[in-house]
Amino acid sequence: GTEMYIPISNLDKMSVGDFSVSENGLSYFNEGRRWDVDRSLSEKAGRCGIIDKHNGVELCWGKTSYGRHVWTVEYTVTGLVQSFSDADGFNFMFVNPGFDAPAEHVKVTLVNATGGPKWTYDNTRVWGFGSYGDIDVTSEGTIVYESSEAFSHNSSVITLVRFDKGMFSPAVSRDMTFDELKERALSGSSYGEKDPFEKVILWIFGLLFGGSVLALLRAAVLHGLGYTH
Repeated sequence: GTEMYIPISNLDKMSVGDFSVSENGLSYFNEGRRWDVDRSLSEKAGRCGIIDKHNGVELCWGKTSYGRHVWTVEYTVTGLVQSFSDADGFNFMFVNPGFDAPAEHVKVTLVNATGGPKWTYDNTRVWGFGSYGDIDVTSEGTIVYESSEAFSHNSSVITLVRFDKGMFSPAVSRDMTFDELKERALSGSSYGEKDPFEKVILWIFGLLFGGSVLALLRAAVLHGLGYTH
C-alpha cells in the first residue's frame, strides 16, 4: 500500500526508459533503476524509479499519501513499432489489471517522436481492449485512449495499432502478417460481437428495407455505439 507500479512484461527486443511521474505540475524525483520497494510511505513520497525484471520492468512511484491523486506517468518504449509483411504496428498493454486501487479515470496518449509522417486516419488504424472507453487518432496526430467508466480490478488498456508501410524503419521484424496479429487480438473481443440493441434494430430494418439500407444503418449504429475501426 505504499506505491503504485505498472509492470511491463514480454519486452523481448523492446526497452523502456525516460520514465517520469508528476502530480499537480510537480515532478517526482527519479531514482533511475535503483527503486527500493522495502520502504515506508513517507520514504517513497515524491519519488519514482524502475525495477528490472525477467523479460520486463516495473515502473514504480510512491503514493505519497492515501486518498485521491491524479498522476501523469510518461515513458518511452524503444522498438515498440515492429515490421510485419503487410504493415507495421504493435499490440501493447499500457495499463495493467490488478491495481490495488483501480483508477477512476485513465487517459493514454501515444506521441510520434520519430519525426516521420503525421499519424492520420489515412495511414493509421487503432483498436482498444481491456476496458470501457474510446480510442482515436486525433487531428494533432496522436493516438488517444480515454476511459468512459471507472476501472475495475480486472480493467486494463491494451492497444492494437497498424501503420502503413514506409512511415517507420522498424529494427524488429516479425515472421507473420499484421492481419494475423489482428485476428489473434480481436478473437473473443467485443469487436467481433454485435451489441444486443444493434441486433434488434438491424433485424427490424432488415425486415422493412433489405440489404443496402441495412448496411448503411449498421455503419451508423456501430458509430453511435462507439466502435472504432
